[in-house]
Amino acid sequence: FSHAVASFTVTAGSTAWASGDTITFVMTAPWVALRSAAGSEYIWQAPGNAGTDQILVGASTFSNAGADYYNWRLGGFTGYAAANPFANQPGAETCPVLTLWNGSIPYWFIADGARVKVVAKISSVYACAYLGFPDTYLTPGQFPYPLVVGGNMAWSTEPALTSANWRYSYTGNENSAFFQPLNATDDRRRSLRLRRPDGSWQGFDGTPGRFNTIHGDLWPWTTTMSNVRPALDGSYVLLPIMMFEAGSDGGTNAWGELSGVMAVTGHGNGAENTLLVGRETWLVVQNVARTSKNTYAAFRLA
Repeated sequence: FSHAVASFTVTAGSTAWASGDTITFVMTAPWVALRSAAGSEYIWQAPGNAGTDQILVGASTFSNAGADYYNWRLGGFTGYAAANPFANQPGAETCPVLTLWNGSIPYWFIADGARVKVVAKISSVYACAYLGFPDTYLTPGQFPYPLVVGGNMAWSTEPALTSANWRYSYTGNENSAFFQPLNATDDRRRSLRLRRPDGSWQGFDGTPGRFNTIHGDLWPWTTTMSNVRPALDGSYVLLPIMMFEAGSDGGTNAWGELSGVMAVTGHGNGAENTLLVGRETWLVVQNVARTSKNTYAAFRLA
């Protein structure tokens, strides 16, 4: 089928078409580039999947040839001011970073009207990013702007711009994927950030077996994934990555789940494996350079 709007090929597979099967296209308005400085800085406005939102995210490049890094600083905003620098946009959160290099990069770019996810393979390391809305448990009236900014690096105090610690190969816990930030002792060192209903930005920790009483946590990592195995039929169970906090006063807030990104065991698994769940294809990704059984997630490609 070929058309100016969409084209595709249907090839023979193992499951025959049945009466009533359909192909559905979900159409949304396009993303708009509010700022586009090629090779330097971008700010985009996404429409949401219903076409009624104004979701503001962006990326700004920074690099140092001597330290051999070529990175993106990721941003989420509550408004856009044309005269303002990237980091001074309204409501800006620009802490998370996507670590890249100056060479060929195999990548997976997954977007809809409400969010974009990026996986990039740098040598044997997997860098990743998430910009946009999660799937929330609250109504739009209760949580009107649940913006997520996630990368694979964040610092409490950032190194000098000449430091090699910005490089993709840095092995400290500051370099850990947004789907499982590790040993994050304060919010600024967490590579996953959520704008809460009160307008503050909260970081989340995904350290296996660790449970914070006042900071954000990610389930299922904060219980454990170490002993999870494939199902009896050999398939892999995908578990939602839930953002929550358990306050010292005994109260709990469960904000929502990352959309199209789920936890999966690494038992008998590996990066770039693909899992077929129903008719959806999921890409297995490790947490940067980590290959322990409890450091993998799956990204929905379909």
